[in-house]
Amino acid sequence: MLVAHHFHHLLDGCALYMATKRPLHVLVGLDWAGSGLKRRGMEALCRMAGWPVITRPDALKRAQASTEQRTEAQRLMRRAIRSSVELLADGQIVVVFPEGYPVIDPHGSPKQASGESFLPFEPGVVRLVRMAESGGKAIPMVPIGFVYERADDGRWRITMRIGEPIQRADFNDDNACLVALEETVRKLS
Repeated sequence: MLVAHHFHHLLDGCALYMATKRPLHVLVGLDWAGSGLKRRGMEALCRMAGWPVITRPDALKRAQASTEQRTEAQRLMRRAIRSSVELLADGQIVVVFPEGYPVIDPHGSPKQASGESFLPFEPGVVRLVRMAESGGKAIPMVPIGFVYERADDGRWRITMRIGEPIQRADFNDDNACLVALEETVRKLS
C-alpha cells in the first residue's frame, strides 16, 4: 500500500504513476462529483481502472446528507473496503491519501478553508491493511511525501520522497501504527 500526503488533487496521482512501473489502484473519494452525470461518469471511469470509490463521511455531515445518500455512501464504503482488501491480498498496489483531502482542490477542501497543509490521518488506512493481512501475508505500507514548489514560469516542481516500508505487526496496536505512519509522511513532506 502506498500511503501519501495529499497536496494536489490531480498531480499527486500523476507523479505516483510516473514513478511506478506497476498498476496502481487509487482509493478515490467521489463526493465532490455530486450525483448527476459527472458522478456516474467518474464512477464508471474508476470502475474501469479498478479504483475503489467512497463518499467521505465528513462530506456527508457537512452536506447534511439525506438517508438515501447515507445509504449509498455505506454501500460504496463496503464495496471499496472489499475491493481494497482483495487487491492488497492479491499483491496489488493500493494508493491511499489518508488525510482525505488535498491542499489544492478546485472543489474546495477543509485544508483550503483552514489554511493547513495537513489533516489528521483517518484510521481506515491501517484497518484496510489489517483486514488484508488476515490471510497471513504481511502488507507493507510505504509512506510518501510530496513537496511542491512553483517555478518562475508558473509550473509545479514536484519532489516525491519515499520512506521505508512500515509493517503493522511492528506496533502494539493500530493507533500506534497510524501515528508512526502519519509522522513519517509529514517528515517526508
